[in-house]
Amino acid sequence: MRLYLSLQNFFTITNYSGYDPEGGRNGASEQSGIYQGIDMATYPTAKTVQLGINVTL
Repeated sequence: MRLYLSLQNFFTITNYSGYDPEGGRNGASEQSGIYQGIDMATYPTAKTVQLGINVTL
């Protein structure tokens, strides 16, 4: 029997108080530079948790 756990984008270590330090980035704002560094209230990066059991008889 084998147990496994996988975490992706689960922890973010930063002093940023918003949802996501990468927030506010989309094609138009990055290219123009007008909104650079402004959190535009976008959805945070998805966090993925996988838990599994593999049993072989």
